[in-house]
Amino acid sequence: MKRKIRLGKQRRYPLDELVEAVQTHSFDFKKSTVNFLLGTDRYIENEKRVGLIPQDIGKLHHALRDLGLSAEVYVIRAAGERAGFVDEEYATSGATIVKEDELSKLPGIDVVHALKQPTEIEAEIPGRFLRLGALHLVTKPRETIAVLRKKNFAALFDGGTIGDCSYVLSGSDKTPVVASMSRIAGDIAASEVLKFGDLRSDKVIVVGAGNAGTRSILRLIDQVSDIVVIEIEPKLHKTIAYLLSKAGFPNYTILKELPAEVFKDAAGVIFAPSQGPLGAEEVCTFTDICSMKTNACIADIAIDQGGSIYLESINKSDDVQTRIVKYRNALEANGYRYFAEPNIPAREPNKASIMHSSAVLPSCVALLVLCALYGDPESAARELLSRDWKKITEYKELSQEHRIDFYQCMMQDLRNGLQVSVRNGKLIVEDPRLDKKQDLKQWLQQFQ
Repeated sequence: MKRKIRLGKQRRYPLDELVEAVQTHSFDFKKSTVNFLLGTDRYIENEKRVGLIPQDIGKLHHALRDLGLSAEVYVIRAAGERAGFVDEEYATSGATIVKEDELSKLPGIDVVHALKQPTEIEAEIPGRFLRLGALHLVTKPRETIAVLRKKNFAALFDGGTIGDCSYVLSGSDKTPVVASMSRIAGDIAASEVLKFGDLRSDKVIVVGAGNAGTRSILRLIDQVSDIVVIEIEPKLHKTIAYLLSKAGFPNYTILKELPAEVFKDAAGVIFAPSQGPLGAEEVCTFTDICSMKTNACIADIAIDQGGSIYLESINKSDDVQTRIVKYRNALEANGYRYFAEPNIPAREPNKASIMHSSAVLPSCVALLVLCALYGDPESAARELLSRDWKKITEYKELSQEHRIDFYQCMMQDLRNGLQVSVRNGKLIVEDPRLDKKQDLKQWLQQFQ
């Protein structure tokens, strides 16, 4: 009898839910030991975070032991050093430290995780593995080209798109990785806007009321006179209104769309849309911005996904750094301050690593369980791909099976997060949202 999840219960850590759900299945695992590699993000520009902290490596071991499994965990040397986590801590937590030039000699790796996209060194890993990390495929990351060309993986998962279904039941964040990093980004963006000076008689615009936008709003309360929130999802309007009213905020406006006149005399704007794996939408023009107050701050959290302002000089082929330079030059020439950084949470690498690690750990364990259950990463990927891609964000959308089985919810989330697979030597876009991006598909074609 599968354990039924109770609605309205106190929030529980999804890893605990996953372990309990797997135990109810009494699975016959095809192998009892799985191999996990924690990669390094030191080749990503401005990145200092690490995907898993030592304490959570210990939790990974513990969760698998509870399921009758064991793991060989490998950590690339100095992976966590810049975030304040040294190799000795990882070794104490049960990991083996490996040098980069030893990757080609590792036994078959089942799951690889790094916080950001694959880099060239991962092309040395003996295939085929399941790889979890932020991909940002729509930006066509140059760091990932070697891995795409080598095709030594079974499937690439975008950690930022995993969530929803299982978190409807657990009471946790719907997209935990995005939520954890967005909160930090929202705090930092609001702090940049507040550098304008005394804003207690000024207006600030927040575009997007997801985790980043909400965090920015909370940071701005008592600091500004008026907040205008732009949120396309009407169901979030009541939540934001309640939040602002409860905080005693006197003047606020919540709109579904962003009219040009809203920018007039504003002292700041924070672009914090939530787009999942898709590129950011250009929601305003450079001319719109130019009606803001002199020295106003434009904070664009969405720059990793392309940026939110239409600027004629920006090309689709421009990378993140090029876009930032073009935006900054244009805006600063007109008396504005522009804040945008790739990987904004990397400003606080220790705190961000701790939060990200806790958020992504359940997904890492779930992928390892799949590899144990089906014997290898390719078989695990095929199992996930036998399921339909289906976005589930509310309890009423859950099937009966999902409602009583947290494991099935987690599998649905992993299917939704699977973006690219290798089938018969070909790269296949598995996310229907990305499959509609013709420029992305053409870019991937060169690696076939």
